[in-house]
Amino acid sequence: MDEFEKKYVILNDDKKIWNKLSLTEKKLFMRMKKDTRSSVRSLNQYLSKVKSIYKKNRKNFVITSYEFLKDTETIDKFLEKYKGKKDYYYSILLFLKGFVVEKKLIEHYTKKMVEGIDKSKKQIRENKKSKHQEENWMKYDEVLKLFRLNKYKLDNEDKLLLSLVILYPRRVADWKLLRLNKSNNKTKKDINYNYVNINKFGTPTTFDFNRSKSQNYEKLGTNHKIPNVLKKILQTYISRNHLQNGNFFFGENTDDNFSKRIRKCFQTI
Repeated sequence: MDEFEKKYVILNDDKKIWNKLSLTEKKLFMRMKKDTRSSVRSLNQYLSKVKSIYKKNRKNFVITSYEFLKDTETIDKFLEKYKGKKDYYYSILLFLKGFVVEKKLIEHYTKKMVEGIDKSKKQIRENKKSKHQEENWMKYDEVLKLFRLNKYKLDNEDKLLLSLVILYPRRVADWKLLRLNKSNNKTKKDINYNYVNINKFGTPTTFDFNRSKSQNYEKLGTNHKIPNVLKKILQTYISRNHLQNGNFFFGENTDDNFSKRIRKCFQTI
């Protein structure tokens, strides 16, 4: 277990979750982790999906049992209405790694997960929007135009935030823990945060994404070149606000309502 902790319990969020787990849960996570790149945080989310299946079917969840999951007919019928059911099937398969399970059961859930993946890939290829997306869809050029016309309505911090979201599309939560790193910084960067790296001339050069929604399949600390359109915006903001090495761009204690903040910014423009 010590070796597992040293190798996989790296980020602060992972440590918080890991320390709250019981010994039985830790052993389960160690088995779930086998053959997957998912972080401890992600494993916890997968386990939560399994628990939600039990809860919504009014079944008592016991971490040492998978009895209810043997009822594949009920599980399939329940998950049929879920758009992201492939993720639920994957969660079930990871959970079942903690047990000696009948081959037939694994084959069933694997087949259902693959069907969900194929359906998702087909929707991506066809580029079909859901009904909700159709009702709320705006073209990128239109969003960009509205931003340029109305960004004066935002304060400087929110203006920078929306500039990043619009001009460098990533999962919005990736900007939540953004800090400044100067080239002359001799202190090792904390992998619990993302960084804007600037050279000795004060010019932003690259992003380091340590904390990312894509971190399960994107190498930790992946370095990305900052496009020219953002360099000037970032450089001006850093200079005007006298940001120092290690300073946060959007608050050190950014709360969990970060997505709501971004939605509010979009509503403003």
